[in-house]
Amino acid sequence: MRGEYPALGRERVRVVLVAGGARLLEQLPERFSERAHAMLAQRGVEVVLADEVASVDAGGVTLKSGARHPARTVVWSAGVRVPELVEKLDVPHAAHHAIAVNADLSVPDRPGVWALGDCAHVPKPGGGTYPQTAQHAVREGALLARNIVASLRGRATRPLRYRSLGMMASLGDRQGLAEIAGRGMVAGLPAWLLWRAYYLWRLHGAYRKTRVALDWTLSLPFPPDIASIGSSS
Repeated sequence: MRGEYPALGRERVRVVLVAGGARLLEQLPERFSERAHAMLAQRGVEVVLADEVASVDAGGVTLKSGARHPARTVVWSAGVRVPELVEKLDVPHAAHHAIAVNADLSVPDRPGVWALGDCAHVPKPGGGTYPQTAQHAVREGALLARNIVASLRGRATRPLRYRSLGMMASLGDRQGLAEIAGRGMVAGLPAWLLWRAYYLWRLHGAYRKTRVALDWTLSLPFPPDIASIGSSS
């Protein structure tokens, strides 16, 4: 923020991050949560855990604990939540109203019904569930296609067995966290660059990749293009 808004003094800005869970980045390993918490605190971000927003008004935010945080700007991020249609389906549900599925992505006691991605609660071998992240959703999609074909042909379906290639998270301000195939954690600018490089690699088409790469490269040395709109009374 200091680099993008040099005229804005730190004493004029107070950032409070409120999370309802016991830790940040709950869908990632705990070491990510601890490092993210430390990096945000180092940048002056106040982190409030295990509390939720009760109300928001023109003067700020009131939490369910009764704590009050004056604010002129409130940014709401609801996290992962299934669509209302999925919540109302007559199928077994698990945490966060996600559909409970078997290891092969079929819905228990609902022949011919399958679920995957953010709307599914997919069990892992040995206990627990797979995180609702893009790399898992991609593998679930490929497996589900094979399992539907196998089911139609009267063959046995396969369970999801996938070992994560790694985890990455962007913390803003060109800072991030990354861990590739369990080879140790990378933090800061290198992790942020890895995060961007992965999404650039996943884009389809050389033209689109080139356009995005150029746009991202030019954004590194130059500040955001911000216009100030005045008002007259």
